[in-house]
Amino acid sequence: MQKFIADHLDAKIALDQWNYAAPWFDTFNTVAERNAMEAEVQAILSAKTNPADAVAAAQKAADELAAPVCRAGRAQGRARPRDRPVSLTRFLSARA
Repeated sequence: MQKFIADHLDAKIALDQWNYAAPWFDTFNTVAERNAMEAEVQAILSAKTNPADAVAAAQKAADELAAPVCRAGRAQGRARPRDRPVSLTRFLSARA
C-alpha cells in the first residue's frame, strides 16, 4: 500500500479526505427523493404531521422511487448498496 501511494499521489489525497468525510445523500433519483423529504419536513414545520409519520411517509416515497432500480439490479444478479432503497432514518440520524 505504501508503494502504491508513493507511486500514485492522487490516491493519498483521496485517502486523506476520509478525515473530513460526512454522510451524503446520493441516490438514483436524488432530486425526487430530496423533494419528498423536504415536503415532509415542511409538513412537520407547519404542524400538519409529526416527525415519526413524516419519516415513514418520506421513506415510503423513497422506496417507491427506488423500486424500479432495485428490481433491475436484482434481475441482473447484482445488489450494490445504491441499488437498495435508501434508509432515510439512518441518513437523518447520521446528520443529527
